[in-house]
Amino acid sequence: MLIVVDVCSYVGLDPRRKNATRESTSTLKAWLYEHIKNPYPTKGEKIMLAIITKMTLTQVNVELIKSN
Repeated sequence: MLIVVDVCSYVGLDPRRKNATRESTSTLKAWLYEHIKNPYPTKGEKIMLAIITKMTLTQVNVELIKSN
């Protein structure tokens, strides 16, 4: 049996769109700097980054793409 968890509702995030903050993008940039040799996070790492930064997975993906 497969259970799908909506990360946004799990961490209590508001589903309305919000702009990324400097704090959240600096967290993502720090992650990228630590993983400079392989800057491609796994799905699990993206979920972890979304929870830490209080962003959606889509926002995390967009910010990571913009940072490269």
